[in-house]
Amino acid sequence: MDNLRSDSLGWAISHILRFGDTDVFPVPFEYLAIKAFQTNVVKDLSGIDLNGYRTRSFTRQLIPKAKCGFRTVTQLDPIDTIILNAVAYESAGAIESFRAPKEQHVACSYRFDPQPDGVLFASGFGWNDFHAASKEHAANEEITHVVCADIADFYNQVYHHRLENALESSGIPAQRAKHVEKILLSLTSNNSRGIPIGPSCSAVFAEATLADVDAFLQRKRIIHTRYVDDFRIFTTSHRDAIRALHDLTEYLHGTHRLSLQGLKTKILTVSDFIDDELYDPTEAEEAAKQQKIIDFVLDITGYSHPFDELETIEIPPEVEISNVASVLTSLYQEATSGELRPGLAKHVLRRAMALRSRVLVPYILLTLEQSLPIFPDVINYLVRVTNEKNAENIGHVLTEFISASDYRDLPLVRSWCLHAFASRPALCTKESAFKVVEDTIDQSVSGRYGALIARAYGSIDWVRERKETWANTPPCVQRAIVWASTILSSDERNSWLRGPENAGDLLLQIVSKYAKSQP
Repeated sequence: MDNLRSDSLGWAISHILRFGDTDVFPVPFEYLAIKAFQTNVVKDLSGIDLNGYRTRSFTRQLIPKAKCGFRTVTQLDPIDTIILNAVAYESAGAIESFRAPKEQHVACSYRFDPQPDGVLFASGFGWNDFHAASKEHAANEEITHVVCADIADFYNQVYHHRLENALESSGIPAQRAKHVEKILLSLTSNNSRGIPIGPSCSAVFAEATLADVDAFLQRKRIIHTRYVDDFRIFTTSHRDAIRALHDLTEYLHGTHRLSLQGLKTKILTVSDFIDDELYDPTEAEEAAKQQKIIDFVLDITGYSHPFDELETIEIPPEVEISNVASVLTSLYQEATSGELRPGLAKHVLRRAMALRSRVLVPYILLTLEQSLPIFPDVINYLVRVTNEKNAENIGHVLTEFISASDYRDLPLVRSWCLHAFASRPALCTKESAFKVVEDTIDQSVSGRYGALIARAYGSIDWVRERKETWANTPPCVQRAIVWASTILSSDERNSWLRGPENAGDLLLQIVSKYAKSQP
């Protein structure tokens, strides 16, 4: 038997409730039910033997990249998300010890330091650390050339068996490592490669996979720093740069069957590297000449990885609100003028969200199509700052966008716009919201968000129409219909919920109990 500990499962739930399950999809309402019945959920999940565990249905979408094309992202079923996060929690200590020490600033991404309150990643490490290490190496007078290289489609190309070996090498029991491989195989329909893009637990497995690559480069005395699959190698001659790139390419292919992206792999002189690559959001803020304000906002709301918590903060009296608004606006315009800079744009949006500043709303509404690669952050921001004064304007732009944009058919666009309408019904009329649902081709999206829209707008007839056919829908839609039943009268709701509650599915049972408990 290979069971997860109760404390690990409790930590996983705390982590998800605090930081979300991904940074790409809306957080599922099911976690509200899980929180309400956490003791029951932990007890049931701690009895699962990971040997032979089969994952549940999940959501997979394509989201636009910054320049062109799409990348695949995944939202796991909440039960699977809890299980894999608990696995990551139990594995993080061993993997962190297996990696290059954080003081070396070699592996700068996702340093693990799990805390009882759900925190997984150590503060102070991330892209900023990667940038600082790069800057320090580039300042070395002996450095003449820099190799910049990205692994092609890294998350989707990770071999499960190679990950199993990495986990076991880090000190994780062989049985658990094998079971992680089997769970991932279940997610990929027995295709032996790929870890899901989106869940925070995937960062643990990704870093375990690349730990030996860092060790290889260090053993070869190659100076480098890395952020996820983004390598920067610093050499004292062009010849050494060619050799280092050759050795990295050979090791990645021979050991991991991974390859580097041809278009993103380059050898630069150190001066060109400083000019072209050492761009950073913090330095852009310094250029805004509002250092007092920037330091304040950075200290409280700055983030180093996608899963940071967003807490509302108050601007102190001594700081002029107009100055903060000016800085946020100029930075967001810089990030979205010309070629989109997703990192900086997200950086500014999340700070504006934490400050509940509405200053970006007018500019965002003019650049929705350009902002598609950061659409989740854009919608989260708009939802967070919507009030009685701006709801009509925001809602009008969103409904126009989802009815007229060339990107209106993308599941990403539809699910996030529907999420906005379900979260803030004041954004549009019930008729407009249901028109978006009816025009949505993806049945999982239309079914699930149809239920959430029905609940938000009090459409009792929509729920009654599905009381007999709910079992013929996908699991995520079934749970949404159950949740929508909270708008029915108590007698009607509780009588009907006996069916879903006794259907034999743990999560459906929990959601049914939670729906029955609502006033």
